[in-house]
Amino acid sequence: MAGAASLFLLGGAILEDRHLLNPNLYWRANHANAADKVPEIIAIIIVAVICALYTRQIKLSLKRVWTSEDLLRQERDNLETTVAQRTRELKQAQLEKMTQLYRFAEFGRLSAGIFHDLVNPLTAVNLNLHQIEKTKNPDFKSSQDNLHRALKATEKMNDFVITLKRQLKKESQSILFSVNEEIRQTILLLNYPLTKAGLNCDFRSNGEFHLQGDPIKFNQIILNLVANAIDASNRKETKNSEIKIRLKKHNAKILITIIDYGTGISPENQTKIFEPFFSTKPGKGLGIGLSATKNIIEKDYRGTISCQSQIGTGTKFTISLPLKNELSKNSADTI
Repeated sequence: MAGAASLFLLGGAILEDRHLLNPNLYWRANHANAADKVPEIIAIIIVAVICALYTRQIKLSLKRVWTSEDLLRQERDNLETTVAQRTRELKQAQLEKMTQLYRFAEFGRLSAGIFHDLVNPLTAVNLNLHQIEKTKNPDFKSSQDNLHRALKATEKMNDFVITLKRQLKKESQSILFSVNEEIRQTILLLNYPLTKAGLNCDFRSNGEFHLQGDPIKFNQIILNLVANAIDASNRKETKNSEIKIRLKKHNAKILITIIDYGTGISPENQTKIFEPFFSTKPGKGLGIGLSATKNIIEKDYRGTISCQSQIGTGTKFTISLPLKNELSKNSADTI
């Protein structure tokens, strides 16, 4: 419409300029009054209304576009969040499955030593019972001593069997368990590799402490760290043939430190040891143990684990776990 009006006005001016059009210009001699301006005002109002409607329509269209963009952005963000969450869930499920497989693999690796430790008390039972059988006129004291030694051996076998059954259990449970007893059970389970490596495991605690959680998973934490300490000490000739485990209470947490005097970990590897599939063991190790340990500590016990190590000196792992429903006989902070 604006273009047509412009062409119309331009054409009229050209025709008038060439004297092809002679309009009656009588109105130029008359004075303009208010009524003469009414058509102009009406035309301006019409143009203003058209512009306002056009602008309003543009704003509505832009608003719809912006709303669509916001909805698309939200959908994209939700999709990214869903994908990220699902990826985390899949990784977590994969890690838990691998942790379970690693636990059985570790159990298989220790099975030779476990059966060796079972054979010793079984042999003791057999010898003491044969001694009683061979004695023609056994006196009460001698028979009692032999029976006592046989019973002690069976008790030791029973402890081993209970420990093995606990390690092989699949179901997860949350109970109030003794931290001290779980550490002792782990040391018992690792007795053969400790003996074979010529190591002594020195466990000290300033009290009896209890935690709420799955004792099997806690047992796995200590098992992984102590087994790593044995491997590290095995790969080095060292004068200090000892692994130290210390348990104490500090504020509202319990601190567990596991110290070995083995090969140590280089500074560049200390930032990687908790990553899945990273291993410092030459020729063996899947690199899952420490990753699984860290996952259990953080997810199941809301705790933390840290590492301090020096090449040729040894390594110290410190576990900090918040106490829940804790029972302790001694609340001293130092050992």
